[in-house]
Formats: sequence, structure tokens, C-alpha cells
Amino acid sequence: MRTRWDTAPYKGASVQVLFKGAALHRSGAAFDWLLSLVADGEHRIGERVLRDLTAYRGNERLRQRLAAALAARQDADLIALLARVWPAGPE
Repeated sequence: MRTRWDTAPYKGASVQVLFKGAALHRSGAAFDWLLSLVADGEHRIGERVLRDLTAYRGNERLRQRLAAALAARQDADLIALLARVWPAGPE
């Protein structure tokens, strides 16, 4: 999936499939890649990844990693989105 992302000249509708596939893969490498997109990707990409990862709301370590990536990025909109779609603590 990462190879496809890196080599695709146009990242249109296929991004949803790539992100969902990576999220469902659940490997450390997949999560690392998705976190790197949250940390360094375009705003809309970070937003999409945050929404796709909400299936793992019970994974507090992943939430903390996302929060750290967003704090370093200093994107208030994405930080607010994380708080809305993935609140801290137990659901």
C-alpha cells in the first residue's frame, strides 16, 4: 500500500482504499505509515486518516501517538477533530 501511495502521481479516490487497507492491516508498519501521514501529510489527508483509525478507539497507545503527532504538527483543527472523534479515556 505504501508503495502504491509513493508511486501514484494522482492521489484521488484511491486514498480511501489505501487508508482503509492500512488501518485494517493493523501492523506496526501500517500504523507507523498512517501516523507519518497525520504528522506530515496534507491537512485533508490527516483528517481522513484520523477518521479511518477511529475503529481503534480502544487503543489508548495509538491515540497517544496520534495526539503527539498532532501536537508536533500544531494543527488546531486536527487536534480538535481528534478530541471529537476519539475522546481521551474510556468510552
